[in-house]
Amino acid sequence: EFEVKITSYGTSWSGNIKLGIMRCQGQISSNTPRYSLEALNHYVWTSNEFCSHTGGILQKSSYGSMSLDNLKQGDRVGFHISEGGDLSYSVNGDNQGVAMRGVYEQGWNVYIVVDHYGNCTATRITKASLGSSKCDDTLHLQDKK
Repeated sequence: EFEVKITSYGTSWSGNIKLGIMRCQGQISSNTPRYSLEALNHYVWTSNEFCSHTGGILQKSSYGSMSLDNLKQGDRVGFHISEGGDLSYSVNGDNQGVAMRGVYEQGWNVYIVVDHYGNCTATRITKASLGSSKCDDTLHLQDKK
């Protein structure tokens, strides 16, 4: 469990941030596509849709009670993967429900995807329990301009 906090936000573009997971067997390939939705075995929440890309097929479904495009500087999005492999998110502590079931599959590694898109220019990933402000560690990400 952890959360992503938007620490820098612009207004020059449309869109905001894409968040999700990537599954792969073994190590992450050095030729992973630049854009999260183009990569196989990516499962990403973007705007108000949850997108999965498996077997060469991109599927989209409505997700969440709000659009990620409405997030602003200071907003937080929490990730949670249950022991049973259910992926869910929260926005500023408000649970958005299960986005995907069966995240864990034998032989596959699971990696987090944070895609700065549009107006989101920097985030802080905080290891914490959802809804908690207690942090174990932080990692700051910022776009290269």
